[in-house]
Amino acid sequence: MPHLFRRLFAALPAPALFGAVAALATMPTLAADPYPSKPVKIIVPYVAGGPTDVYARMLAKNLGEALGQPFVVDNKGGAATIIGAEAAARAPNDGYTLMFTVLTTVSSNPLLYKKLPYKVEDFAPIGETATSTFVLATHPSVPAKTVPEFVSYVKANPGKVAMGSLGIGTGPYIVGRTFARVTGLDMIEVSYKGSAAAMTDLLGGQIGVYFDGLSSALPQYKAGKIRILAVASAKRNPTMPEVPTFAELGYPDLVFSAYWALFAPAGTPKDIVARLSAAAIKAANEDNFKSQLLAEGVPVETTTPEGLTDLIRRDTEAWQRAIVPLNMPLQ
Repeated sequence: MPHLFRRLFAALPAPALFGAVAALATMPTLAADPYPSKPVKIIVPYVAGGPTDVYARMLAKNLGEALGQPFVVDNKGGAATIIGAEAAARAPNDGYTLMFTVLTTVSSNPLLYKKLPYKVEDFAPIGETATSTFVLATHPSVPAKTVPEFVSYVKANPGKVAMGSLGIGTGPYIVGRTFARVTGLDMIEVSYKGSAAAMTDLLGGQIGVYFDGLSSALPQYKAGKIRILAVASAKRNPTMPEVPTFAELGYPDLVFSAYWALFAPAGTPKDIVARLSAAAIKAANEDNFKSQLLAEGVPVETTTPEGLTDLIRRDTEAWQRAIVPLNMPLQ
């Protein structure tokens, strides 16, 4: 105890001394720096240039403006999002490392990899920000303008049409494999590290078909550079109402959704998760974010951490229904 305090306490009568000690015991300690007090990193388990990367950067900008610190995107693509997800799972749970990804990272990957270096419980859900679906996109050199024509063409040319994929566990992989299963088609699978690279090769004609996310395929479709033969949503998308759904074409197994969501490492303090959740809901509903995603056929949908937890459960069940019939060996 400093000398001055010893002299002060020594001069106090006993009742006053006890009162002073009690007062000191109940005095608030110096508060820690409010969160966030330094830049926050958002791991995106995809290479730069794809829709997840683009949306993450838009969201990061809005989060930074809402919370007063920079939110910086760190791309760690590859291995069906496993590399980036593992890095996020092992990061300190102090709120300064987050992950923005498509939900398949935590819903379908655990169904496909027996030695996955992370599990769903390694993440603290923060919230969903947007939802989309997948489309059957083809290069114009493929002589088919409808799904029935495409099926007939591939059956007449088995093993000759190249199909883009992002690797086992990703949405394009499972949707493409499911389509091949229900139609009995034999296509060559070509894997890419990211959607942007796959779309580049589709535009160049190196691959003939790619089951892309709607958001990255739509601009190329509107520009007339690719064809979109069907959409895997439950209803037709309002940005291209002329394109039928797989379900209405007689393929009820081909209804898939893609959800973008924000996570923190498990154990991140609940007050930080709550603050991030509120900020993410606000950021996703900012006009610039909302209008750009809607223009790409991607409606903004936001949830609380509890809502995202329930969405993970439902999405896992949906992907399981698709994965089981494929009889894929665990990796």
